[in-house]
Amino acid sequence: MKRITKTIVIVVIIFCLVVIHTYPIELKNYKISIDKTISTSSHILTLNLNNTDDEVDSLVFIAQRKIRKKKSPELALVLALFPGFIIHGLGHFYAGKPLLGGILLVCGIVGTCLIIAGVIMIGVSGSLLGLGIILTAITGVDVGVSTGIAIATEAVGLIRVGGILFLGSWWVDIVGAPIACILRNQKIEKEQKTISHIPLLVLRF
Repeated sequence: MKRITKTIVIVVIIFCLVVIHTYPIELKNYKISIDKTISTSSHILTLNLNNTDDEVDSLVFIAQRKIRKKKSPELALVLALFPGFIIHGLGHFYAGKPLLGGILLVCGIVGTCLIIAGVIMIGVSGSLLGLGIILTAITGVDVGVSTGIAIATEAVGLIRVGGILFLGSWWVDIVGAPIACILRNQKIEKEQKTISHIPLLVLRF
C-alpha cells in the first residue's frame, strides 16, 4: 500500500511539472495539499492548489486497484477431492476463503483424532474383554467384561462422531469450493465492469 501511494505521489508531481511547463502557473500564491481517498474500487489522490482567493484548483488522479485473478471451479473441485481428502479445506483455500478453509481443516483434524482414539479404545476394550472372559470363567465373577463392553461402546461413539466430522468437512469442501470460485468470478466481473467506467484521470480547474 505504501509503495503504491509513493508511486502515485511521484506520478502526480511529474504530471504537475508537465502541466506547469505547458501552462505556466504562479505558485507563489498557492498552498499545496494532498488528499487521499480510498474507495472499494480505486485509490483517489487529489492535489489541491489553494490560492489567496480561496479558490481550489484540483488535480484528481484515480489509480485502479490491482484486479483480482479469477479462480477455476474445476481446479477447486480437484483440490478438494485429493489432496483435499487428506488436507481438508484445500479447495476453499484456493477459492480465496481461508476462514472457511481453516474451519474445515480443523474439523478434519478433530475427526481424524476422534477416529484414531476410538480405534485405540476398541483395541483396549478387546484386550480387556478377552482377559475378562478368561478370568470370569476361572473365578466365576465378572472381571473386566462389563468394563470392556463400556469402553467398546464409547469407542464406537467416538468413531461415529469422528467419521461425521471427517467426511462432512470433506464433503462441504468438495461441494462448496467450486461454488465459491463461481461467486468470486462473478464478483470480479462486476468490479471490472464498474472500474471500466471510471476515468483514469480527471482534471478540475
